[in-house]
Amino acid sequence: MTQKISKSKKIKQSFWHHHRVFLVFLISFLLVILGLVLVALYGQYQANQYQASLNPFYNTSNLSLNGPVGQVVRSEPLGQTVPGGTAMRIIYRTQKADGSPTFSSGIVFTPTAQSNGPRQVIAWAHG
Repeated sequence: MTQKISKSKKIKQSFWHHHRVFLVFLISFLLVILGLVLVALYGQYQANQYQASLNPFYNTSNLSLNGPVGQVVRSEPLGQTVPGGTAMRIIYRTQKADGSPTFSSGIVFTPTAQSNGPRQVIAWAHG
């Protein structure tokens, strides 16, 4: 026996079918957005945890980026003995490739012996 479905029932079924499809799409879209936000927040959390694990010397949050490029803003003895010299670790102001200000760090080795003339500067940069 075939059951006939009235036209109004077909319209109601079609209406709810389209709404269910829309709701599934909307919920899926919102879950994807939520996932992306959670990934971004977790990445920031990891970066903050890593920054907190570094030696406090490298924390620049209380330093101003305003000032001349190349200016040393923090220095301390490296804690390593260097025969005939001293070793300091420094943080200084510099620029990114786009020209925006940032900080960089380095190590400076200075000879302690007297010199009869100007000293040669040897610089090494990695990366």
